[in-house]
Amino acid sequence: MVFTLTSPAVRDGDALPRRHTCDGEGESPPLAWQEPPPGTRSLALLCYDPTAPGGAFHHWGVYNIPVHPMTLRAALPEGHVVEEMTQAVNDFGRCAYGAPCPPVGEVAHRYVFRLHALDTPSLALPRGTHVPQMAAAIRPHTLAQTSLTATCARRA
Repeated sequence: MVFTLTSPAVRDGDALPRRHTCDGEGESPPLAWQEPPPGTRSLALLCYDPTAPGGAFHHWGVYNIPVHPMTLRAALPEGHVVEEMTQAVNDFGRCAYGAPCPPVGEVAHRYVFRLHALDTPSLALPRGTHVPQMAAAIRPHTLAQTSLTATCARRA
């Protein structure tokens, strides 16, 4: 098998359910993965919108994710350390999932959830680390990565 990322809430390429956007509850979607490569000691997750007008907009960053049970539950709360995982500061200025909220009437934006299998059991990044800094820190530890892309558009 191949390292894969899925969600019971959304299939790759489909629209995010309302509950995971700013028009709903704004909660993080549940995620699941299979077959991380041998040597994987932890995982890191990035969620970003590469179609944002000002360039990539970082909605979420989570690191020090345990490999097992190979799931991340929905609706993770805000906070630096949550359930033994660490959340970086997103572009909304919060240690949390920032629900997609593209401008009304624009073409659907894409939201990439990218999961990195890491060769280290944990990263000791300082409190207040922003998602782009987290992304740079995980790069040299990445054994493999997989992604799931969802879309979101808001109608008037």
